[in-house]
Parts: sequence; structure tokens; C-alpha cells
Amino acid sequence: MRSTMIRLAALYALLVLGSGFFAAGNAVSCTITKEELEKIPTARDPWEVLQSTSWVLDDFEALQAILLEAETKALCKEVRWDGWKGLTLERALRAASSREEDLIEADAAGLLRGFVALLLQGRSCADPLPEVLAEAQAYSHRFGLPSSDRLPGR
Repeated sequence: MRSTMIRLAALYALLVLGSGFFAAGNAVSCTITKEELEKIPTARDPWEVLQSTSWVLDDFEALQAILLEAETKALCKEVRWDGWKGLTLERALRAASSREEDLIEADAAGLLRGFVALLLQGRSCADPLPEVLAEAQAYSHRFGLPSSDRLPGR
């Protein structure tokens, strides 16, 4: 059961979060049976996919951590790609779809980079610029820190 869940999570991460990987001309292949393919949920939101199954809580938390880690790496990649000044809502949503509501709220307040900086804090990603650190401080004063239950490795 656990290995099936991990395989589904990896496949889902490749399909949803790996679009930049494939766009760069890289190729990944795997063989799955028709029965396995029919078991793959079709919802785009990773949390909806997880909640639509009957896995035990430990497996859910393990999968949640895997998806959060994948999203954190994708956000870090976006920041490294074009720098903090090139970070847009569209690119952040593509990298971290599970945080859609928070990303939209931060962007509407003009604090998107600050919110992302808080998510990536201590993750060995690109160092935030002084103005990004100011946005992070403004975000934390206005909205509080991002919830720790949705941060990987915390």
C-alpha cells in the first residue's frame, strides 16, 4: 500500500510539478499497467487527490510532506531562474498549487515575494534581496507566518 502511494505521489509530482522539467527537453519514462492507470486520481489539486483516498493518516502525512518538498523545490527553482524580481503570481502558482489561496492573497497585498521568502526561509535557496526581506516582514506583520503544518521539514 505504501509503495503504491509513493509511486502515485511521484507520478503526480512529475505530471503536475514537472512541467518545467519536460519543457527543458528532458525525458522520463515508466511503464504502468492499465489497472494502475485507472487508480490514478484525475483531480489537479494535490490535497483533493490525497483526501479522495482511504489511506491511513501516517501515509497521508508522508505523502503531504513529499508534495510540500516538491513544491518548495519548484518555488526555489523559479526564484533561481529569474531572480526575486522575476517572480510572478503565475509562476508561483505553477510551482506551488497547494498554496493557491495564500499566494493570491499575498499577491493582492503586493507581498508575493515576501510570502515566498518566508516559505523558502532556511531552505538554501537564493538569498532574498533587502526589499524582499522588507516584504517578508510586512507580510508576517499583516498576515502572520505561513502555517507550519504546510511547510516541509518544519
